[in-house]
Amino acid sequence: MTTRATSASQFFNQLLPAALAARPADACAIGGIHAFKISGEGGGEWTVHLASSAPKISQGILPEAGCTITVSSEDFVIWNGDPQVGSQLYFSGRMRVSGDPSLMSKSQQIFTLV
Repeated sequence: MTTRATSASQFFNQLLPAALAARPADACAIGGIHAFKISGEGGGEWTVHLASSAPKISQGILPEAGCTITVSSEDFVIWNGDPQVGSQLYFSGRMRVSGDPSLMSKSQQIFTLV
């Protein structure tokens, strides 16, 4: 069951690191290196490494990211509460994806880890 974060910083600094430590095999099954640029209050920039046997999160956007997702903190919280909303945010222009857009669907799976 997905835990709903109240902010992107809570998700990336508290909830997701705990989930990666508890479920590394599930995280690696998602695969890829995903970067997130979250604007607004409680936002920030993070890169989530799921391409190795030791998944981790780094502050900032790293060049090896396969895709970078840019979204507001408000929309990120909505997306966290319902991962299926990601496609709606993308097609409405409220979420931008650069790099490999097929990784966006994998990025949605990150929420299921928490």
